[in-house]
Amino acid sequence: MNLPLSLDQAQAPQVSWGQLRQTLARPEHPTIPWIDKLETNISRAAVLKTPEPDDVTFRATDGRIYRAILTRHKLYKNGKRRFCVLLVESFDRRFVGDQQTSMLLTALTLASRWRFTFFERWHETLRKFSEDRTDKEFQDECRQLEYNMEWMENEGIELGADDPDVLVSAFGFEHKARVERFYTDFRAAKKLMKSQLPPTFEDLKPEARPQVQKAIIDFLTAIKEQNAEFLKLCVDKYAERIHCKRS
Repeated sequence: MNLPLSLDQAQAPQVSWGQLRQTLARPEHPTIPWIDKLETNISRAAVLKTPEPDDVTFRATDGRIYRAILTRHKLYKNGKRRFCVLLVESFDRRFVGDQQTSMLLTALTLASRWRFTFFERWHETLRKFSEDRTDKEFQDECRQLEYNMEWMENEGIELGADDPDVLVSAFGFEHKARVERFYTDFRAAKKLMKSQLPPTFEDLKPEARPQVQKAIIDFLTAIKEQNAEFLKLCVDKYAERIHCKRS
């Protein structure tokens, strides 16, 4: 990250919020969920409301996972405000014990997270992106989809499931091709969806909404089928591994 920070030892490095957002934004992912969440909590703090829970995590260039937490808000007599934010590294959340069995449990946990969030109440998920929602409600659901995906993908990194080779080792070489395809299918579906979404959902034009709706539903439908297959594989292999351990 190349920020224009001052090297003057007499003062702390400074950067504007706009510069920070501009530097962190990527062409394929211009929205930044953890900054968006901070802005939401700053707006709530300014009107004396309690910040929203569930801070959004992000992955830094050092490969570690951090949470941005709004810790303090000070209002000065001249009307200016100061907000203090801490970047706190997340603890290692990987399960202890046998690496292969632990990774199977991790895979089962992550796959279940996707199911519980999007697929268990499938009709309700579809309704969130239906024509019945107002433009503002539709924008909110699109942003929430990004937040949920970012959170679950970061959770996968925290739990060590971002490396296909690790999961191949857990599931066994006989499932190598299928496990690898879970990764490639997901990335391809996500890339296709992103290519059809606008750079930002702010001020989404009504004429663009049908394309956005179709892209999201197509993506979730594809992942829903994959998720069901992956969950079955996780359950079968986990049960097999536990049975072997007990024997």
